[in-house]
Amino acid sequence: MFYSDYKGKTVVVTGAASGMGAATAEKLAEAGATIIGADIAPITGEGVDGRHLDLTNAKSIEEFIAGIADESVDALFHCAGLPRTFAADKVITVNFVGARHFLEGMFPKMAEGGAVAAVASLVIGWPQHVANLLPVINTGNFEAGVAWAEENAEGPDLAATQGDPYMFSKEALACWCTMMAPRWIQRGVRLNVIGPGPTATPMMGEFEKAVGEQMAALPLPIGRQSTAEEQANLMLMMNHPAASFLVGATIYADGGMSASLMTMMTSGLVEME
Repeated sequence: MFYSDYKGKTVVVTGAASGMGAATAEKLAEAGATIIGADIAPITGEGVDGRHLDLTNAKSIEEFIAGIADESVDALFHCAGLPRTFAADKVITVNFVGARHFLEGMFPKMAEGGAVAAVASLVIGWPQHVANLLPVINTGNFEAGVAWAEENAEGPDLAATQGDPYMFSKEALACWCTMMAPRWIQRGVRLNVIGPGPTATPMMGEFEKAVGEQMAALPLPIGRQSTAEEQANLMLMMNHPAASFLVGATIYADGGMSASLMTMMTSGLVEME
């Protein structure tokens, strides 16, 4: 398998203690990569240099980044995140404000020809919500972003995502990554987004606690949840040099859920046989 092309490459995986991050780190270890894992929780994966990273703390983010040499990272897999069961301002801080600060700081650490895959969610609606997302995106720095989250975590800008800070923060991340991708590629670094559907990870249990009935009502044509390994497989493909023309894309690995939702939105406009 082409994963062997990661042998000897230096990669960074956030959220490496569990879920998609742990699955990604495991596959990269099997491929022979040099892996720097980041998480607020202890990382126990074999072959992973586990380091502490708290995305609610600018100093923690900056100390992690300072420990990595410039232009030394071949691939970055940003899998860290918080579910909606946490405080709304913390969800926005981790999933967008801290993620942005981390990715911006990591940009100089990326080798030319490197690639970044950032985990969002089923964010098919973000282009229609740009006006709501821009206030937090335009905060510009970590401190201003945290202040915005504390003041607006339950404000009118979240109405477009039904007041859900998780979906709002993931839409903001997808929007920001799409905006940055054309700039980053000018220095030879590809930036893309993965939009996972329901995935059997510890976070999935938190979703089911919060919106169990709504989750069950969503269409899932494939008939099952994804495994963390399936999402990891796609991220390794996205960051692989063979995907050299993939820039600024959002790929939905959701078992057909986004296709179903978009079909439902266009029903009556398109004749289906």
